[in-house]
Amino acid sequence: MKRILILFELVLLAVAACRKDAEEPINVPTINDEVQAFETYATIKGTINCVITTQRVEMYLYTNQNISSPDVYELELIGGKSFEITVQDLQPSTIYNYRFILYSDVDKARVGGKKFKTLNADIPTVHTLDIDTLNIGLNRAIIGGEVLHDGGYPITARGMCWSTMPDPLVIDNYTTDSVGMGTYSSTLTNLALGTTYYVRAYATNQKGTAYGDIKTFTTLEGYPKVSTAEVTDITSSSALCGGIVLSNGGFSVTARGVCWSKSPNPTFDDNHTIDGIGLGSFVSTLMELEKGTTYYIRAYAINNFDTAYGEERIFSTLVPDTDNFICGHEYVDLGLPSGLKWATCNIGASDQWEYGNYYSWGELTTKDSYVEENAITLGIEMDDISGNAIYDVATANWGCTWRIPTKGEMEELVYNCTWTWVVQSTFVGITYIGYQVTGPNGNSIYLPAGGCQRTSWLYGEIQGCYWTSTPKGEGDSLETYNTYAYYLNFFDIPYSYHGVNYSGRNYGMTIRPVSN
Repeated sequence: MKRILILFELVLLAVAACRKDAEEPINVPTINDEVQAFETYATIKGTINCVITTQRVEMYLYTNQNISSPDVYELELIGGKSFEITVQDLQPSTIYNYRFILYSDVDKARVGGKKFKTLNADIPTVHTLDIDTLNIGLNRAIIGGEVLHDGGYPITARGMCWSTMPDPLVIDNYTTDSVGMGTYSSTLTNLALGTTYYVRAYATNQKGTAYGDIKTFTTLEGYPKVSTAEVTDITSSSALCGGIVLSNGGFSVTARGVCWSKSPNPTFDDNHTIDGIGLGSFVSTLMELEKGTTYYIRAYAINNFDTAYGEERIFSTLVPDTDNFICGHEYVDLGLPSGLKWATCNIGASDQWEYGNYYSWGELTTKDSYVEENAITLGIEMDDISGNAIYDVATANWGCTWRIPTKGEMEELVYNCTWTWVVQSTFVGITYIGYQVTGPNGNSIYLPAGGCQRTSWLYGEIQGCYWTSTPKGEGDSLETYNTYAYYLNFFDIPYSYHGVNYSGRNYGMTIRPVSN
């Protein structure tokens, strides 16, 4: 009986051992697995080592809070041994537990007790792509960005934001260019011409909005930029001008030149030249102009966008020096050593007998009263103003080569000519008095004795007062030299006198122009 019991126990042990050998490969498999966890998803992959073929594998995933209701995933086996699964919609910064149930054709086994932790979530990481100048237009631009990392949450919006001020935000101008990771392109519209903008990419997830680095770009100006040169080499029928094209506005300059008219603001529809293409300087020749005519001129440049104009210049063509006229005003050559030509009448006079207008020294307009308080140049240190159209009323009013004579030229008239006092009565009872000035060659001019304006009344009508262009010099003894200028003074009562003196610049005196 004892032998039978021992034999039965051995059989049980053998059965148990066989049962154990059959279950160990499936109940205690060797799984080489690894987990790569992110903010909201994780990838789990591994290899199952078991002597019995595994037919099916389930994975249970749960947190400590939902241990009783885990998520169950059936894994797809590769070659019966390997698997890989990515689980989505996880919570950031959370510990997850997972285990496996392996099924064979005869039994199942549980393997588990492992865990991983998802990463902390953050705002996305986004990058502003470099700007291609070829994508910048007049009022639009194409600029791109790239979402490098979603921060652990899905990207719900991405695009570009821009402003004319630094650090643009999505509360400024912005685009919305789909969702998700990767690169994208945005079209910015309604931009202003020739304006600098600040731009950067943005991306938004559940955590917030992130911005890329700031880039700048400038829209095309559209219009070219052109400047008008000074007008030179003026004759009675021609002149030289030109200009410089400083910028093409983003389009090739297809024509450039100058345009002119007898009216202000000339355009390409008026008279014009065509002097090449592109950027840079150019010279324009104006032909077939009318003599003694005032013209308005400006440079132009044309591109595929529009036509632009430079600043306006004004010039007058000459009147040919024939019949003793310069620009419509008669002159007399007295045969002086300098060859200077003297006008036959004063500024503002219609003939040699009239006094003409009265001007304070260095001023271009007449006044009701000639006092120190309204004298523009009084107390200002000045150079000789002859030929300076800002101060020389002869140059400003008559143009061409007319100007006020200098002190030296007035003294040449005094010392090289014969002066004869003339009293001329007309048939209507008007009497003119003044000097007949005869030059070395026998030609003469008449200088009426028109006196000078002092305050608001005419002073000394029996004498002549004619401004020169020369201020009283710094080397003179008078300390207040910058309040005086030289003038021609003459009279015949109580004695005969003609010479050059100086007077306060506020006085109103007549002007007799000269020309070389």
